Amino acid sequence: MSGTAASKLWEDVNEGERLPDLELPITFRTGILAVVGMRDFNPVHHYSDYATRTTGNRDSWMNTMWHQGLFARFASDWLGPDSDFRSTWLHMTGFIHPGDTVTVEGEVTRRFEEDGEPRVELTIAARTEAGGYVARAGADLAMPSRDAGGVRVREGFVKPSVELDPELPDFAKPWIGQQTDPLWGGYPVSEAQIMYWADMVEDANPLYYDSEYARGSRHGGVIAPLPSLFTWMMGRPSHFGEPFELADPDEPSVKPWPPSREMEGGRVLANRLITTLLSGDWRPPGTTRYAAQRVRQDYGAPLRPGDWLYTRSEVANCTSRKRTRLGEGHFLTLLTSFYRHPPDGDDELIGASQYAFFFYEAEQGIGTPAARSSG
Repeated sequence: MSGTAASKLWEDVNEGERLPDLELPITFRTGILAVVGMRDFNPVHHYSDYATRTTGNRDSWMNTMWHQGLFARFASDWLGPDSDFRSTWLHMTGFIHPGDTVTVEGEVTRRFEEDGEPRVELTIAARTEAGGYVARAGADLAMPSRDAGGVRVREGFVKPSVELDPELPDFAKPWIGQQTDPLWGGYPVSEAQIMYWADMVEDANPLYYDSEYARGSRHGGVIAPLPSLFTWMMGRPSHFGEPFELADPDEPSVKPWPPSREMEGGRVLANRLITTLLSGDWRPPGTTRYAAQRVRQDYGAPLRPGDWLYTRSEVANCTSRKRTRLGEGHFLTLLTSFYRHPPDGDDELIGASQYAFFFYEAEQGIGTPAARSSG
């Protein structure tokens, strides 16, 4: 696609317009590409026997980041490389397993202007023949325009505010706004890993893998996909077990490598965040299980090869006790801010994620073990 990638202009897109459906078979190879593309080594997402044995699901399943990658590919396939994501949201309602065929569909639900730039809003859904609709998503993108010109890189990103639940429980009030120390990803951004992400969902956006095209673009070089933020926060492979203290689900005597899993070069590694979240520090009382429910991401400037990424997280909201089909519990929103640490220059806030978890105590015979740390 070098030098030939076509992009739609804002004036040529209409509200109500449907995007071409995308059909993708999910195979064992898909799972392998997902592990490589996202560096998520949680065995529930690639180890069929383990996933069935520990969660009761019929197989391993595709995680949150894979869904984000698939929907991002679906949008950029249609719009082209000259549009930029401003925000995305994802709500997973079912599972995608090996052996399924996924059909993605979408339409333009809004065409508008905001912050001085032409935008479109897409609604997207994924369904399988076995599970019906298994995920719904949306994306807000800035588009090039005949009148306004090309899309400019978003600078001066500001952390979004989250409206508190009017019935915020007393136990959660001390948690609100208390940020973690900086937590670092296990590796810097690299062109190879960006290409692995593109391979994972067959994303043909040349900004991710065609160096010549990318150098001639408004970005001046290869960039990481904006929805790939969490990929750069994944830790070292043998530091990601389920539970996290278990490096190899088949051999408990295997220890994480390198041996020091909490600190590396003075940096607290990212997996400690999940450990903190699940250890009880931010766990609503009377709950023992959790399920990832919905994630929204907002994006500023893109990451580039050589950057490191670190985050600071805080509890942004918690509901009163609710009853769902899983049981009774609380919806807790974790707000994570993403900071770019370039090889030279100042650190920069470049994104934020609002991740909603349902912490609950399952009713008798309902629910599955808490093994969905990455969706």
